[in-house]
Amino acid sequence: MINLKNVYLNYPNYSSDGRYIKNVFFNYKKKIIKDYKILKNINLTINKGEKLGIVGNNGSGKSSLLKVLSGLLPATSGTVQIEKNTLAILNIAAGLEDYLDAKDNIFSLNLINDIKPNLNELDIQNILKFAELEKYSKQPLKTFSDGMKLRLSFSLYTYQTPKCLILDEWLSVGDKNFKEKCVKKLNDIISSSEIFIIASHDEDLINRVCNRVIRLNDGMIEQ
Repeated sequence: MINLKNVYLNYPNYSSDGRYIKNVFFNYKKKIIKDYKILKNINLTINKGEKLGIVGNNGSGKSSLLKVLSGLLPATSGTVQIEKNTLAILNIAAGLEDYLDAKDNIFSLNLINDIKPNLNELDIQNILKFAELEKYSKQPLKTFSDGMKLRLSFSLYTYQTPKCLILDEWLSVGDKNFKEKCVKKLNDIISSSEIFIIASHDEDLINRVCNRVIRLNDGMIEQ
């Protein structure tokens, strides 16, 4: 179960007036006039078996809410109870290193995101096979096309079924045949995971894959 109670998330808002904050990189000071409220009094419980869709306009707070639900951002105030075995795919290309080869990128991303404990050589070969990149395993990613990089990342992120899967928009990468593989893989994971959460502008998709929908408006859940 995931539970958020009276959750607020604030970001600093910089201006020429107000209290100072020092920028240590450039050795000058900015001024914070107030905290900008991104999420406001969020009360949300997500139970086992729920497939939650989050909709709302740009700037409504969808991505920020996903970061709080996944533990990537601490709430400014309120209480947050989240699942330990949670995989959040908010930017599928994040963390890829062009000067590492495909196998080393798998090791690196797996370590950062804690996707598969005790990842071994067989796991790596299975990930490369799904991505259709076996013969490129020792090539640095700077030689890969954007599509090849996304296939590699997708294959790793979807290798294990987490207890809770969180997506910022639906994942579909590669050519037509690979996109069909993506859809099947994601549907299998969604069916097997205990909790699924997705934020998307595609309300037809949300209605198709989710059994519950909430709408955010200006950082608040519409009642």
